[in-house]
Amino acid sequence: MNIKSVICFLVLFYLTAYPQFTQNQISKSDMMDIGTISVTIGGSFPLNGTYPALISERVDAFVSRMYAEAVDLIITMNTDPDIYRKLKLELDNFALRGIKLKRATGEELEVDLQKFRLTGEFAYNPYLKNDDVIIFPANDISRNFFAVSGAVNFPGTFYFVEGDNLSDALELVGGINSSYNDVSNVEVSRLSYDGQSETKINIGIDEEFPIQRGDRFRFLAFENQKRNFSVTVIGEVNIPELCPSQEIIQRYIKLFNLVMDLQLMHR
Repeated sequence: MNIKSVICFLVLFYLTAYPQFTQNQISKSDMMDIGTISVTIGGSFPLNGTYPALISERVDAFVSRMYAEAVDLIITMNTDPDIYRKLKLELDNFALRGIKLKRATGEELEVDLQKFRLTGEFAYNPYLKNDDVIIFPANDISRNFFAVSGAVNFPGTFYFVEGDNLSDALELVGGINSSYNDVSNVEVSRLSYDGQSETKINIGIDEEFPIQRGDRFRFLAFENQKRNFSVTVIGEVNIPELCPSQEIIQRYIKLFNLVMDLQLMHR
């Protein structure tokens, strides 16, 4: 039995043991009367099925609640730390981007919870409605990715969604790090399909450059040397302290010159 099957078994047992949480106990009309709706989770998510949700919930709140309940469940029903770690890894293995929200009316929305959590823009995190279906994509970030490094706030590797462009990458990394000046160019590294050749191009930071799977972006800037450099002085000194590095360097230079003078005197 694989890890995902274990999780599903635990959830099934929980719902069977506590039937007040199952949809069978509440008709659809009753659910609407008490402010509760029915939402289905499908795709590559550890807890697929149909669950009650509040009529005031957005996608992120509902998904986060289901995730937290699943974690609490495996903590309650398992005492083996190794099994817990494996179950937790399985629970964590779902994408925050490329999520589809299908309405009973046929409407289909794109949900990007990673962008929502970074920007706070509710357009990426819509309200739920009765009979909504949330479909999670396969979380194969080892192949379905793009990476960003350089003069940005949150460099990293991100799940690729069809239609992504450079502005999406810049949004996901929280923009340009303000400690860098004159960031205007981006180096794009792109491997061939067989991985045997690499193409590098430079583009402007404001270009609507379409991203392909596996692209790597490096936002170019001169390294900022205005840092809080320091050297710790300890031991048999009058006042141990944290001193500016330039002051320490000057002390070492004076000491070095003194040693050299002493050596010359003894020759």
